[in-house]
Amino acid sequence: MLASCASLCLGLACASAASIQLYQGGALQTSASVGGGFEGWTDGYGLRVGDEATGSRAWLGGLHLAAIYCRALTALEVGQNFNAGP
Repeated sequence: MLASCASLCLGLACASAASIQLYQGGALQTSASVGGGFEGWTDGYGLRVGDEATGSRAWLGGLHLAAIYCRALTALEVGQNFNAGP
């Protein structure tokens, strides 16, 4: 559990529909094979961070930076982005 006002830097790389890597603080923490894919996704799906679409789950946190890339970043790129800071 994080202390109040603590910062947390997470990165999630989806190298393919079946492979993900989770980074914390610029370092790889775990990787996994998962089922499914993005074939059923449409342009109508929204991206929400911090609350439900209905507004029923208020999030009291803060978001300082979010980035979405069209490809999975390498471990080196994730580390470089973390070291560069927000």
